[in-house]
Amino acid sequence: MKELTRTRRLIIITTIFVLILIVGFLTFSKPAFEYHLTPGETLIELSRVENLIAPDAMINLLEISDSSYLLIDLRNPYDYIKGYLGEAINIPVSDILADESISLFEELKENNILVILYGKDQMEANGPWMLLTQLGYDNMKILLGGYNYISLLKEDSANASEKIEYQIEMPIANFAEVLNYTSSKVDKNSKNNYNSKQITPVKRKKKTTAAGGC
Repeated sequence: MKELTRTRRLIIITTIFVLILIVGFLTFSKPAFEYHLTPGETLIELSRVENLIAPDAMINLLEISDSSYLLIDLRNPYDYIKGYLGEAINIPVSDILADESISLFEELKENNILVILYGKDQMEANGPWMLLTQLGYDNMKILLGGYNYISLLKEDSANASEKIEYQIEMPIANFAEVLNYTSSKVDKNSKNNYNSKQITPVKRKKKTTAAGGC
């Protein structure tokens, strides 16, 4: 009788364990996104010239009808409505991971369509490009200068470079030269202070009270 009871308990425990495993497999969900590159690897890719589109090259592309690439405007819809480049479609930065956007990116990658991302400037496109590149979309490039520079270049190509720099990551000031100059000044002042004449304090003699009293 005891052996029968133990057998029943073992069957019940085994059944419960199997049910738990089945429920676990059914409710287990894969991560929504799988990253193919680390942040460090993505930064290296960002520095490669082949992942960038120069403004002059973009102007040439806009003058011809070419279905081998697609422009994606990352600005907000209000700015997009006021004007955009070529036949660009608008996908704001906040919507790049939406299901509809991901489906489009997958389709473009399968069809070997080059995707050119641009914002108002290059900085606005850097983040989305890095994220999508980490997710495995290796058919994307960044437009240097963004919409602002290209618009200015189309209006006044001769003076565009004098009005605005499209390489906004380049510092205006040479900070290394500034640091060297200031450090040399500090060293010189320190040396002058060190060689200056030192003044030794003179101890005052303590006044003594007269002996006696009233």
